[in-house]
Amino acid sequence: MRTCLVKALMLILIYSDYSYCQLSSTASDTVFTGNFLTTNFFSDVNVANLNSIINYTSSFKNFGASVGNYYLSNVSKLTQNFFRDYNDFHLLVFYNVKNNLDAGLGFQSKVFSDDKNVETNKNNSKYFFTNFDYSLNKNLFFNSKLGIKTVDQIGEYNTGFSGLLTGTANNFSYNDYLTNGQLILFYEDLIQKQNHNYEIGGSVYKRFSAEADNTGQIRFYNSRNDFFFPATESVISQYNVKNNTERRDENYIQLGDYLNYSLNSNLILSLGGFFVNRNITTEFKFKPSSNNILFENVYDTKILENNLEFSGSLNYNLNNLLSNIKLVYTERSVANSLINTPGLTPAQILELDKAQKNKNYNSGRTSLILQSVYYLSNTNSLGFTGSSSLLKYDTDYDQN
Repeated sequence: MRTCLVKALMLILIYSDYSYCQLSSTASDTVFTGNFLTTNFFSDVNVANLNSIINYTSSFKNFGASVGNYYLSNVSKLTQNFFRDYNDFHLLVFYNVKNNLDAGLGFQSKVFSDDKNVETNKNNSKYFFTNFDYSLNKNLFFNSKLGIKTVDQIGEYNTGFSGLLTGTANNFSYNDYLTNGQLILFYEDLIQKQNHNYEIGGSVYKRFSAEADNTGQIRFYNSRNDFFFPATESVISQYNVKNNTERRDENYIQLGDYLNYSLNSNLILSLGGFFVNRNITTEFKFKPSSNNILFENVYDTKILENNLEFSGSLNYNLNNLLSNIKLVYTERSVANSLINTPGLTPAQILELDKAQKNKNYNSGRTSLILQSVYYLSNTNSLGFTGSSSLLKYDTDYDQN
């Protein structure tokens, strides 16, 4: 599918006393506040997009209600038009138990459809839950949702428990350290599958002097996602099923640190870097027969990915002149391997392992960026931007 940037052409606002312009569509998982309706439409020779969001909240004494809907429709204009539609509706009725505690009941419905022949082309879910919002103070906030979810994906119907606990710390100060953090604990146990996401992340800011400040960041998550896809011919005949199940487990950790130091009143030095490690395992519930595994491409694999980046920049500010020069080095390595090989012959293992190793690569990029802007007046400026980069890319694949 060809892709393009979504441009907003039309916006309608209700339940408010003012109008505003919107330059891009808002993600469906964003926490919306206020009462509004936005609609964005874009169309060209390749693609058309329609995005509409409505959000409304009202309260009377200790009772309140919130209702919202997010709708996104995409049309890919290829040899024929392909349609993809997504709708997310939610309703919450709550009661203010205390000044810092709300309790309520909610309902959420998600519908996804795609008329192309893809693995997850039909997916809808309904979620009935209890909701609790608790503020420990103005900086610490917790939300929990516990309930029953029903999911229908490509004809596979599942139901069971689904729960979510989130905690956020915004601008929490302790001994001159300013922290921001987030905790996510998500778990659901359905009839034929389990999903979870355990995530923690945060940043710590410290100003050591009038010239120097530092920000450290960390993020970690462990996730599991099970989903169905159409079974291959040998799996259908061997296990008498229409769909197979893929399990994807991922561990992710990111560490970063950023330092700003004022050399003088006009010159600021910024240094930073981060490291990312991802470990992804893909496993299938039903394996094809060993005679067909090379042709049907259904076998268990593991991906190990490492990313490293260092950057340094100088920012110069004098009267009407603003200049910046930045040097960035990024390195990335990806290693693919075959796992869970019982039942395969040595020749099959060798062939599949070779196919995985052909996906391995190491890359390094060095970039130099220069920006300069001179303000002629309050409304006019003259700017220059230039960049140069060098890419090194190595792979095990002989034909690459």
